[in-house]
Parts: sequence; structure tokens; C-alpha cells
Amino acid sequence: MGEALGDGATLAVLTTGYNRWTESATGKRNPGLGNEYVFIFDVRARQPVRKQVLTVPNTWAGIAFSPDGRSLHVSGGVDDSVHTFVQDGGPWTEAPAPPLR
Repeated sequence: MGEALGDGATLAVLTTGYNRWTESATGKRNPGLGNEYVFIFDVRARQPVRKQVLTVPNTWAGIAFSPDGRSLHVSGGVDDSVHTFVQDGGPWTEAPAPPLR
């Protein structure tokens, strides 16, 4: 699944699924091996250039740029959350989750 920023320069691609990896030595699940990722590409040139990889612990088929292009929202899958990444001239970073009311 992917989302293109309206400026035609940035593409975000989300890996999504149900990853449950086990350690071969112990046979136990390792939550650290089941992450999902958002790949950020610069698509202005003929060949896309990977600029950054963002890690998301859980996700499921949800990714969208904000209308101004400064935020990227990714669904949190079974965590029932939304991860928001922001950019202000540098790399994308995850914004703190808003407090629950």
C-alpha cells in the first residue's frame, strides 16, 4: 500500500500484514521481529531513491499524508491507534501520541 504526496516528490510505502516470527533456537515468538515499515522515497528522478525507513510495531492497510504534506498518518493495526510522523525540513520523526481523554 502506498501514498503519494501531492507535490509529486515523495512516496510513502507501507508494509502491512500479520507478522509473527519465532526464534529458531527457542521456538518462542519474538515481538521484535514482527515490525512493519514505512519506506519513504523521493520519486522526482526516473529511479525512486529511498530516503528513510520508519518502523511501526503494528499496522494494517492505512497510510495517508496530511493535506499540507507535513504529517504522515499510519494505522496502528491491532493496537487501535494511529501513528503520526512529522517532517519539518529534516527526517520524518514520530510525534508523541495525544493524551487520551
